[in-house]
Amino acid sequence: MSSDSSGIRLAESAESAEPLLRALYSASSGIVESMVSPLFDSYARILHPAYADTHERLRTPVRWATIAGATGRQIHPRVQFPNLVGIGDFENGPNEPDVWDEAPEMGTLPIDIVRALLPVLRSQTTTPQVCWYASWDGFSDSRVRDLTTSRVELPGRSMVLLVGALDAADTSFKHHDYQSANLWWPADLAWCVGTDIDHVSTYVGGTRNCIDELLALPGLETLRAQRNDSFFYAGDTLNPAPTQ
Repeated sequence: MSSDSSGIRLAESAESAEPLLRALYSASSGIVESMVSPLFDSYARILHPAYADTHERLRTPVRWATIAGATGRQIHPRVQFPNLVGIGDFENGPNEPDVWDEAPEMGTLPIDIVRALLPVLRSQTTTPQVCWYASWDGFSDSRVRDLTTSRVELPGRSMVLLVGALDAADTSFKHHDYQSANLWWPADLAWCVGTDIDHVSTYVGGTRNCIDELLALPGLETLRAQRNDSFFYAGDTLNPAPTQ
């Protein structure tokens, strides 16, 4: 991956990225602050859509709220997709294919959502030309897997650190299927976007105004989150535990 093709290049030094990286090390595990750090005033959660009609290649997005309506479950800030549908449906496909037939994308923020976020995120930073991008180095099709000169170790994750303009945020970190950065933030630390490799939603930390604007974006399914919200199945206490 080079700046010639994507606008993103390997970081020569992680020094100016250290404030956020240090904050991630200090965060409690299993909660929102460990995804994007405890540095921010407000947080939002973006639910990755499920999809319907994928057998016809239409790939129509389906909101979690639609699925919750079909399964008699509840949408709330700590909702987990397997709790909405059952772990068997999550892993193997649904029993109600007339509602959805492909689970939300795990570990990557869909490209259309990345692009939808950019106008708000651009307006909320003074450094849109200098943003940090971190990508997990374990993806089999990763474009950065063998780039060892710019690696940082975060709790439970080895990441490759890159730098570039915000306009390059929709760059794919895989050769074939689209893969967003797992963590990205501007040099002025105005906000941070985090998508863990094992999760089907994305968290954003920022100022109250930034999060309010993201929550108001049309077409996205977003929830206001708290930094101590759990993102494990057990954190969804309003829906049944996922079962086969």
